[in-house]
Amino acid sequence: MVLSYDSIMAVNQLIMVAFGSWYIIRLPHKAQSTWWFAAFFVGMLLSSTGFLVETLIPTGSESAYALQVVLNVAAMGCLVQMVYHLPLNDQPGEQRTMLLLWFVLLGIALVLLLLIVAAPLGMVSLPTSVSLNLLSLLLPLMLGLSIVVMVRRTIALSGYWRRPERSVKGMVWVLLHPVGRNAIMVRAFLVMLLLSTLPMTLILLHHMLSTAVPFGGYLTAMSIVCFYLGMFLVFLHYGGEASSFLERVFCVALVLLLGLFGIVTLMTTGMRNEQFQQKRGWQVALVEQALIDNNLSKLPAEVAYNSAY
Repeated sequence: MVLSYDSIMAVNQLIMVAFGSWYIIRLPHKAQSTWWFAAFFVGMLLSSTGFLVETLIPTGSESAYALQVVLNVAAMGCLVQMVYHLPLNDQPGEQRTMLLLWFVLLGIALVLLLLIVAAPLGMVSLPTSVSLNLLSLLLPLMLGLSIVVMVRRTIALSGYWRRPERSVKGMVWVLLHPVGRNAIMVRAFLVMLLLSTLPMTLILLHHMLSTAVPFGGYLTAMSIVCFYLGMFLVFLHYGGEASSFLERVFCVALVLLLGLFGIVTLMTTGMRNEQFQQKRGWQVALVEQALIDNNLSKLPAEVAYNSAY
């Protein structure tokens, strides 16, 4: 069995479902941050469901990939807002600025998605690969925006801006030694985000230098898995009050059930991918033989139908 990129993304979806369910059950539903996380959770669930469908039914659809990227960008924006709604008296101007940046990035993503959809229809001449590359760059921008938000939250929650004396050294010291439970939680979230995005940063640098990336797909997928797993561990340790015994049993059962489903998905995905590659190789061989013999009747049914169309 070959562990594919889509297989890892399927496991990522299972981790996210387990964490999202636990978070929504555990935290008070009246908190505004809970609703932002619910939006984040739904967006990422829809996106990773696309990866799971691609695992079971490989199509290679560029439009499906573009839609997944747009949902990721929207979900990252919800994550930024969730962190912003931690207990703190925010300045309205700063809040509006971050919300405006989020809408601008999401708007760019939607425009690029429309270009990708319109290209096959002949409405625009922009190559699809160019649109996909531009669309993919929005994810690092949203990650960078999230990191900036968390750095500022850590400093603000530690009470640094209320101090009479401020300096760069004092700001760095607050980041290393935050004061208060909320500040420590956001700092842990920030460290987790930085560690999980290091592999993606390496891939981006290799791409800019036009060099091959060893195990690029695996590094990207594993970084996303680390991102969600880190979210689960951070909020499990720092977030909210203790859950009831029934909620704990439910969450443990959910994690075990989804973990078992993840193992089954890994096993079936390896077999399906192998069968898909064998079928594609068989069709290519038949097409080559039909062209050599100049006999189109030997073409596979799918190829013959597309050629006639």
